[in-house]
Amino acid sequence: MLYVLGLIIGLVLAVGAWGGLIAGQAGAPTTASVWVKDLFNIKDVAVQSASPSSIVIVGGTDVLFGLSADEISASLSRNVTNYGMHEDLGLTYLLHRVRQIVRPGDDLVLVLDYQRMAEGEGVPPLLRDYLLNDDLAHIRTWEPVTALRFLAGVPSSRLLQGYRALAGLPQDSDWPFSRGLLEVDGDVRPSGNRASAEESWVPGAAVPAVLSDTVKTALATLAAWARSNNVTVHAIWTIGPFQEAYREVAFESLVRDMARYTQRIGIDIHGDPIGLLRPAD
Repeated sequence: MLYVLGLIIGLVLAVGAWGGLIAGQAGAPTTASVWVKDLFNIKDVAVQSASPSSIVIVGGTDVLFGLSADEISASLSRNVTNYGMHEDLGLTYLLHRVRQIVRPGDDLVLVLDYQRMAEGEGVPPLLRDYLLNDDLAHIRTWEPVTALRFLAGVPSSRLLQGYRALAGLPQDSDWPFSRGLLEVDGDVRPSGNRASAEESWVPGAAVPAVLSDTVKTALATLAAWARSNNVTVHAIWTIGPFQEAYREVAFESLVRDMARYTQRIGIDIHGDPIGLLRPAD
């Protein structure tokens, strides 16, 4: 009995110590988290300060580096904001942020990234890094078990980076993007960027055959919020589906599954990526 009690006390103390180490570096300006924070700040202000009935284009790295809000705005004679973010923040969190800042009457264009359609319940490393710096409040909204799983999954290397950042010491980071690239409309200047949109793709990455339950929940939540807030949501497929993985049967299955599901929840999806891969002679 004393042995079991000792194990329980030891476990509680270990969890408390680990939690203390994490809390001690909360808000640490690590290289990647500061880049994400700057990005969100610029883009949130751009959306909220735009004229009424604006267009907000939401997506991953292909939107961030591959689209120009200025050019689209000039073509459509409407205000357009580029709300592209790094895809490793995850679709669920990105749509959570979108729901906080897009206003009634705006049009939201969601650019779908094939590789993110299998997103699960785990927290990607980049999102974990950012949450520990700038959005601890989001962690507090989770179920206790989810929050504990998140805290237990924080690697010691991230804690070390956090404490080094707090001390102003150089960080051991291979983050490929530099700061100071952001325009007021959310666009990114091409000069100074150390990684192109093409380089951000993972060669040969697998494409899921169906949407994951996590992605379905994120899309359904967005659709319900849009209906309640007079926001029109359109979905389009990402640019450049030309990797070999996209020629597999799984890709066609994913496109069909997405079309069925978005129709069911009331989101219009546009474009035919299969036709791009297999154009008529």
